[in-house]
Amino acid sequence: SGLKFIVICNDLKVEGSSLLGMAPAHYDKSPGVFFVNRKKIKEAFKKKLSKVVRHTFHHEFFHIIDCTLTTAISDSAWEQINQYPYRNQSVASNLKLLTDRKGFITNYASNNAAEDKAEVFANLINDYSSVKQILKNDKILFQKVQLLIQRLKKISPTINADFWRKL
Repeated sequence: SGLKFIVICNDLKVEGSSLLGMAPAHYDKSPGVFFVNRKKIKEAFKKKLSKVVRHTFHHEFFHIIDCTLTTAISDSAWEQINQYPYRNQSVASNLKLLTDRKGFITNYASNNAAEDKAEVFANLINDYSSVKQILKNDKILFQKVQLLIQRLKKISPTINADFWRKL
C-alpha cells in the first residue's frame, strides 16, 4: 500500500482547522505518512460517529495507496472518465452518498481527482451495497470503480471478486 508511518497527534490542525486525519502523499512529496488526530477521534466516538472515523481512515489511507499506484498528482486516465468539472467543496457534511450527481459519489469527491478516488474507495469499503445500487444508474461512476479496482489488483491479487463479496 505504501503506508510507512502512522503519526498520532493530540490535535492535528491545518491552516487553523482541526482535522480527524490527513495523508498528504502527493501534495508534500512525503508518501506513506498518515496523521490521525487523537482528540477528534475521541470526540467522534463520544458522539457515536464511528462511521465517520472509519470513512476518514479509509479515505486518507487511499491517498497513500494512490501515491503508490500513480506517483503523480495528475491522473489523466481518471480525469478522462469525468464528464463534469471538479469544483471546490468543503468536507463538512459532504460525505453523504449521492444518487443524483452523475460521476461523483459524494459532494467532496467533486473537489479534484485525488479526493474523488479517495471517496470512491472509502465508500466501496464502508458501504459497498449502497455503492453497488448507485452504480446501476451511474455509468461514469461505474467506470471509475472499474479503474480503481483494476489498479488495486496490482497491489494485491487478493483484491478480487471474493474480496468485494465479503464486504
